[in-house]
Amino acid sequence: MITSPASHRTPLFPQCLNWLLANQHLDGSWGLPDRHPLLMNDALLSTLASILALKQWGVGEDQINRGLHFIQSNIASIQDEKQHLPIGFGINFPSLIEYAQNLGINLPIEATILNTMIQKREIELQRGKQRNSEGWREYQAYVSEGMQDSQDWKTIMKYQRKNGSLFNSPATTAAVFQRLKNAECLGYLQSVLEKFGNAVPTIHPLDIYARLCMIDSLERLGINHHFKEEIRSVLDDTYRFWVQGAEDIFLDPTTCAMAFRILRLNGYDVSSDPFYQYSEDKFAESLKGYLKDVGAVIELYRASQAIIHPDESILVRQSLWTKQLLKQESSPYRLYADKLRRYVDQEVKDVLNFPLYANLERLLNRRSMEYYNVEETRISKSSYRSCNLASQEILKLAVEDFNICQSIHIEELKQLSRHCLNWLLANQHLDGSWGLPDRHPLLMNDALLSTLASILALKQWGVGEDQINRGLHFIQSNIASIQDEKQHLPIGFGINFPSLIEYAQNLGINLPIEATILNTMIQKREIELQRGKQSNSEGWRAYRAYVSEGMQDSQDWKTTMKYQRKNGSLFISPATTAAVFQRLKNAECLGYLQSVLENLEMQPLDIYARLCMVDSLERLGINHHFKEEIRSVLDDTYRVMLLKLAIRAQQMSEDLSQLMKDKAMEATLEKLMKTIVEQRDEMIMLRSMNQRMEQLSTDVNEYTIQMLDQPTPESHHTDISTDRYNDAHSNMSTDGIDK
Repeated sequence: MITSPASHRTPLFPQCLNWLLANQHLDGSWGLPDRHPLLMNDALLSTLASILALKQWGVGEDQINRGLHFIQSNIASIQDEKQHLPIGFGINFPSLIEYAQNLGINLPIEATILNTMIQKREIELQRGKQRNSEGWREYQAYVSEGMQDSQDWKTIMKYQRKNGSLFNSPATTAAVFQRLKNAECLGYLQSVLEKFGNAVPTIHPLDIYARLCMIDSLERLGINHHFKEEIRSVLDDTYRFWVQGAEDIFLDPTTCAMAFRILRLNGYDVSSDPFYQYSEDKFAESLKGYLKDVGAVIELYRASQAIIHPDESILVRQSLWTKQLLKQESSPYRLYADKLRRYVDQEVKDVLNFPLYANLERLLNRRSMEYYNVEETRISKSSYRSCNLASQEILKLAVEDFNICQSIHIEELKQLSRHCLNWLLANQHLDGSWGLPDRHPLLMNDALLSTLASILALKQWGVGEDQINRGLHFIQSNIASIQDEKQHLPIGFGINFPSLIEYAQNLGINLPIEATILNTMIQKREIELQRGKQSNSEGWRAYRAYVSEGMQDSQDWKTTMKYQRKNGSLFISPATTAAVFQRLKNAECLGYLQSVLENLEMQPLDIYARLCMVDSLERLGINHHFKEEIRSVLDDTYRVMLLKLAIRAQQMSEDLSQLMKDKAMEATLEKLMKTIVEQRDEMIMLRSMNQRMEQLSTDVNEYTIQMLDQPTPESHHTDISTDRYNDAHSNMSTDGIDK
């Protein structure tokens, strides 16, 4: 509705009028096509603004009438609290109505609805004036097109950006130009029309944010490896803008947080210093703080998890206050979101339940596909879409890639299963059991557990009918040992064995077990589980994870992953790791299982086994025959201990330093002194241990020199490495058995 400098009766941009005349929807509205039902207020705002533009320049009488009919048919949606409100709707829409009345347009709006809107606008304006915060002043400037004569037009020019716009908003910039005739504003508007033709976007430029959203989607969907060069090019450009201090990054907390997180996680050296301008108190005084923008809070929370330096206390504090806001169900930060409410609520739930360090890649990919919105609509002062924000083709590629990856994992799992099945078929004992050969009579329960697990594996894959029958005969002959209290119980036997029995029944196996024995075992299992739930201790949770193969559907599989070790295993247990992989298809679990099958020596039992051998030699009094071997083992063990102690000492020092620096923790002097004393005592203990180890080393060296001067008997060398360590039971696995 900007007039030409040459004539007040001529529009400055007549091509925009032509666009309005040609792009009215069939229902009489303007705005996004195929809009969501909850975006009716956005359609009302766009339609009324279009009607006023046509009316002002005296064109499109038919389009105006159809637009008025649309407003009349849908004006009741303003009173629907479920409808999503564009930013500034409470100010802009009543102002448009008043302007329409000045143009002589008879709007089909009931007086009660109109009066209610005007009252709400006055209340909002009054509250803002009373607060008089920087966030309110920025918000006033952002909705300038609705402020009319109450706006301080010269003051708002401090928000003008280098590209000539205000807030990268064509609507705001046009309103300011209409009043002040600012040349930079005009240059911005002309550049927008040159790029987009007759249509004007809601926000421009949006390039950096939209491209970062695309990269984030590709990574979350697990298909970023298909676009390595394109992603690298975008990130290089973004990093260059970051170094240059680009306004499009640093004036928007959402874009700044997303750029920081993605750049840092992709190896770029970016500082967390910009987040000082988005501390809790400063964010509350910003535009998005005033709007209570939950999307900005989500991105700030995600960025706060990308800590790589020990002195980034700003990110620690940022994590605390953003997480607290997101956790509050009635949080005022839920008042505005740039997406439809149900998608935002799901995003909040997801980011709280699965922080960066706890995300499992394939599960993240699957969740992202399930909640991916191919027609994602963003809402600012009006709604908009971008192909960089969502795409049907991207989702299709992600689903295909995920299925291909799953098929590869399934094939690898089958190969593992075949390897194990071949071992089972070849290693059944003469009595029909599996497990340790020449077992002790009090280890019958262990043999029953191994045998039943082996039977289930063979039955599931339809092989070894003869071995299955012999195994069932062994179980029938020895099942009574379960009631023998003298028998030794393997860890988790009370949970795992009943679960295997239930799984056998599902496979149609008729187990030769009396009902009384079975019922007793199930009752004991339920009692054990109930006691564990009541205690709810960390020990119980770790135990549950350790016996995952017997927990079935009652297990919290995602939480179990916190016990995963660097080698990919859980508790260095192939059985536990296989059970978790069966559920979650975790690549690290699969890698561990493959390494175990390739080489048994890769199981990290070396230190314990060698120390047991040294202990046995010393207790038997023959350690003097193996001085060199024992010295080598002890040197290796000592080196590992010192490394662990050094890491612990460094961590203690960092913890103490962080405690003293971080003001957010607000530690009292008493708490601080207590912590210092505790840390000091532990450091003294560590130094004492180190000195003692050095003294022992010196004593042993002196003793060795003395002994070398004396004649020694012939040495009977024995290999005490674990190269020949062979535990037939350790080869047992329930891989492939879905419990």
